[in-house]
Formats: sequence, C-alpha cells, structure tokens
Amino acid sequence: MSTRARVGILNEDRSIDSVYHHSDGYPTWLGIVLKRHYSNTLKVRELMEGGDVSCLRSNRDWDNKELDQPIVQTYKMRGEDCPSKRHEGLRDFLMFDWVQIEYSYLWNPSLSVLSWTCWKANYDIDWMIPKPPTVIEIPEKHPEELRTNLVLL
Repeated sequence: MSTRARVGILNEDRSIDSVYHHSDGYPTWLGIVLKRHYSNTLKVRELMEGGDVSCLRSNRDWDNKELDQPIVQTYKMRGEDCPSKRHEGLRDFLMFDWVQIEYSYLWNPSLSVLSWTCWKANYDIDWMIPKPPTVIEIPEKHPEELRTNLVLL
C-alpha cells in the first residue's frame, strides 16, 4: 500500500495548485524531501508543471532501471496526462479526495518565513464522514538519520 499525498502551492488569488504524490507521503519522508529539496517558490512551481508524481526522489525509472541520481518520477514520463489541479481555496484543497489522500502539504510563498505546512486527513471510517484535518509537524531528520547520523534523502 502507498501513503498518498497532495502537494500544493498557494497562489496570489488564494487558489491552490496541487499535484498527487503516490508513494511515501508521510512527513518523515515526503515532508523532509519537500523541506530539503523544494524550499523555494520556483522549485515548487516547477513541480506543479510536471503534474502528478509517483515519487519525488526515485532511484529507478519507469522500467525499473537503477539511476545514478534520483529523479522526480512523474506519470507524464510514462505517457499519462495527469496535470496539476486547481482548488478554489484551502478547504477544497484539504478535502479533495479525502478518502485516499492521507497527507496534504502546502507551500505558502506569501509568508515571511517560507515553509511547508502539513495536514493529516481525519475522518470517521465507519460513517465515511470527513473531519477537519490536523496540522502535523514535519521533522528535520528521518528517524534512521537520527539513529545513524547518515543523510538518507
């Protein structure tokens, strides 16, 4: 199973552009990758232009060939048309596909301290009723890095 996520950027008109991210969407992986490798608005906008993503830092291509450098593995690379989505606002972004998306990440270029915000989806599975998502802190390091002092990402 995959931990699915949406990664978005807030626009000046308060709309949000976002892409789907299929694998390892939890804060201790995707959150850290976003903080380390997508820490400016230009990089986030470029990510939106690529469309939906299987993995932000894949060491393999779609043919499962091992690569020397990690790539952003987009669905466009295998011929699919999966462009970014436009959301009317934060509520629309956070509630988009609320059954499958476990984490939502938002880059807000208008904040004085540029950073990522992460929300964990929250819903009553028995009644299939969405509840307000919870803000989750994105750690600085992966738990494995804390144990071994290695840089993994």
